[in-house]
Amino acid sequence: MSATNTPTPPRPLFQFAYFRQWSANIADLAAAAETEDWTGNNPTQNAILANYVHYMYERLCLEDKIRYSDGDKWAAFNTGLLNPIGHEIFGLFQANHNQDKQNWFFKNWMDESNVSFMNNFAASLPEMADFVNPPVDLVYDWTKSLTVCTHHIMSENILRFPQHLQTDQVRARQALDSAINMAKKRLRRNYKVAVPQWFPSSNVRPVQLLLPLDLDQRGTADLALVVSKVGGVYRGNTVLTLDMAYSNARLVARPDSEWLKP
Repeated sequence: MSATNTPTPPRPLFQFAYFRQWSANIADLAAAAETEDWTGNNPTQNAILANYVHYMYERLCLEDKIRYSDGDKWAAFNTGLLNPIGHEIFGLFQANHNQDKQNWFFKNWMDESNVSFMNNFAASLPEMADFVNPPVDLVYDWTKSLTVCTHHIMSENILRFPQHLQTDQVRARQALDSAINMAKKRLRRNYKVAVPQWFPSSNVRPVQLLLPLDLDQRGTADLALVVSKVGGVYRGNTVLTLDMAYSNARLVARPDSEWLKP
């Protein structure tokens, strides 16, 4: 008997609410928010922003910050984004009476100046997510030791390395060791080199730090090393492509770093 493939369940936001035109809705949010490059490698889509909204919703659920109003006729959450004049932007949802659909359907993105939105949520305005507690987790303590899971990185993530290193394990290992040493030297001189990210599937700590890995010694990062604090030391768990790293880091804040850009 052949095995059947179990369908992948929809992401939590899509279980919560029905979006009639997801791509158009995300494009509307990009237009409403402060100007930012949300496209990554695909200039025709807002892939970074779409991922941001999904993970922002999941974090807000963990913090119990989805707000309801008017006898649960309306629901809303804080996107964490501002419009060009500094007003917070919220996702607004209306109760869905279609029994075959989700409990809510997406209505619109609203800023805090919208009268109808404020009429429903002024008493309990949806709060922003808090990704870091305590804030000291945002800063890399260079006095603590760093152990890197090199075997895991080389065996599981070699395809994220530059192509010319993917088929040469010896050179790839040498390049990785050299890049890690360089990253540690840079950290001692500038703590902002370490960029915080939030990754909800982490089984260590939800807030991690990203360090630049210049594998080709060209002065630019090729990959990002994911570092978690475990007890009194740091552990380098895996490596991410720069697109992956930026997408995760943007949840905490727009990265203020010269090496991690969309």
